[in-house]
Amino acid sequence: MIWVIVAVAIVVAFIMYRWLKRQAAAINDYFCDAVTVYALAGDESARMAALAAAKVAASLQRASMVEYLRGMASVTEGQPGGDVIRKKLLELADEITAKDWGQGDIIAQKRLLAIAEPAYLRALESADPSIFRKKWPSAF
Repeated sequence: MIWVIVAVAIVVAFIMYRWLKRQAAAINDYFCDAVTVYALAGDESARMAALAAAKVAASLQRASMVEYLRGMASVTEGQPGGDVIRKKLLELADEITAKDWGQGDIIAQKRLLAIAEPAYLRALESADPSIFRKKWPSAF
């Protein structure tokens, strides 16, 4: 009987691990697409969405998001209009790293996002990055 319980616990743990891994990947995709829309279209709601995704993310995932922003910023250097985009991306990276975000910060950011663009919040909560490609196909 104990082996059955152990086996079930292992299966449940594995399923949870896979679900969490997929969820983290979807949040990364959501963040990257929000950043793309913010950088290329200047949509402030997309900036708020990217910030909300970063606040929701675990600290290690958040650090990779900041590295993504810094990498994108370096790619824009020397490109036409790149200085403006670079500045936006680096400012967002600085805002993300400003502090270790807690639950209160996450709730506040989600409230702001709900006011600015409710569809972005629904997409974040369901870890659906497709919202940005649907709304801004020209950015992709």
